Amino acid sequence: MMSAATDAAAGLHARTGSPEHQIGIVLADAGYCSNKNLEAPGADRIIALDKGREQHAKAVRSPASGAPPAGANAREAMAHRLRTPEGSAAYKRRGATVEPSIGTLKTILGRFSRRGLDAARSELNLAAAAYNIRKIHTVTG
Repeated sequence: MMSAATDAAAGLHARTGSPEHQIGIVLADAGYCSNKNLEAPGADRIIALDKGREQHAKAVRSPASGAPPAGANAREAMAHRLRTPEGSAAYKRRGATVEPSIGTLKTILGRFSRRGLDAARSELNLAAAAYNIRKIHTVTG
């Protein structure tokens, strides 16, 4: 997914030249935390290792600064980065960016009407498309 997003942003940036069409940092929740994702090449990223509130508590209880310790593996380096003021603030931004959209989708689609994974996926895609079209209309209208 990160490669697809990077390619899409690069294409938009090539057409528009707008710095808004470049990926600065990828913010991902703990569901994306794997050694493969932590070590993958590509855009700079912050991937949570725990739930957001636990992440924040660790940053407050045991703040860090500077580069991760020498010899730290990818998970240890990410844990260090998440405890820095910059890393903690960046991850906190994810909640304000992503979570409202998820909440809105839950109000649009309280429960699925059809059975089966393919049917549920198609309902979710329709709800997400409707949400995105509404957001575009609101911003441009």
